[in-house]
Amino acid sequence: MYREHLRLTQAEFAEKYNTTQKNISRYEIGGAEVPADLEFYMVRDGLNLNWLVTGNGEMIASVGYEIPFLTSAQALRFDPKKEIPDPKSHSGEYPKASTVFVPLRILSYSTDLRAIEAFDSRMAPLFHAGDIVIFEATGWNESGIYLYLMGGKLHISRAVEKDNTIILTMAHNNKTIPYDPSTFQPIGRIVAVVKDLVWEYTK
Repeated sequence: MYREHLRLTQAEFAEKYNTTQKNISRYEIGGAEVPADLEFYMVRDGLNLNWLVTGNGEMIASVGYEIPFLTSAQALRFDPKKEIPDPKSHSGEYPKASTVFVPLRILSYSTDLRAIEAFDSRMAPLFHAGDIVIFEATGWNESGIYLYLMGGKLHISRAVEKDNTIILTMAHNNKTIPYDPSTFQPIGRIVAVVKDLVWEYTK
């Protein structure tokens, strides 16, 4: 149905999504399960994830939102106090290579969002290296999982403020470490993660 909505032949659809016409035919007749990466790219292009999973709602998502996707080098230079609060207030558009498309629901957290690829697995099983994490680019807000700068390096940990101390916890070993708040430079609180191409929310 989605292919027909796009008015593409099976061969054209296969070329668009870097697969074969034979695979598309098998998916359409139920002879094989649609792989997660193909589902991801179709949702990215406007297919409604809820419709895809449950069959409910409209086939085509009515709205979505693009947010900047930062490299680790960009995140190291990122200063939430100097950034423009709303990405949409920038003149022009972000290059496609530096944005990620997110569901509109995510705006319930903030319109000041950024994305970065998780660079290690110390927050496993919540997320692993390579997963995409979405964070509020507002510095410290309240306790939560944070992308932060410490000692000139990027880190991701659960952070809790208690008695004028920041307590950091790694999920993989539950080790807690107290820090002086002056050494903790929060970039933003993580609100969602794309894990195995499925949206999961952290709060």
